[in-house]
Amino acid sequence: MNALKKNVLLIGTGLIGGSIALAIKKVHDVNIIGYDINEKQLEIGKRIQVLDEISVQLKDCAEKAHLIIFSCPVEESIKYIHMLSEYELKNDVILTDVGSTKSEIMRHSKTLTDKGYCFIGGHPMSGS
Repeated sequence: MNALKKNVLLIGTGLIGGSIALAIKKVHDVNIIGYDINEKQLEIGKRIQVLDEISVQLKDCAEKAHLIIFSCPVEESIKYIHMLSEYELKNDVILTDVGSTKSEIMRHSKTLTDKGYCFIGGHPMSGS
């Protein structure tokens, strides 16, 4: 990994997360780190070069990330939001999500914003 590159952590490496990673890589020279509970999904992402790195240790990759994208179901994102609120994230980290609903995500993201982290609720323009 090039130390000068910014690190983007993708929590959830499915279709939406992978598409976002590819769009980011098209415009920015960054290091995309994938974290997923499905190790096969991580291996595929690495093999097809959507992911530059894969991680099974959330704390390590979260603490070095400049941008963190929750691209998993809302309930899982909420779980990860609370986990990340216990870590020492970068002061200037930006966190966002691709959940289809916002009220619960925004309510729980307060655990991050209360610590001074920037959380921006997002929404994917996908689906039927």
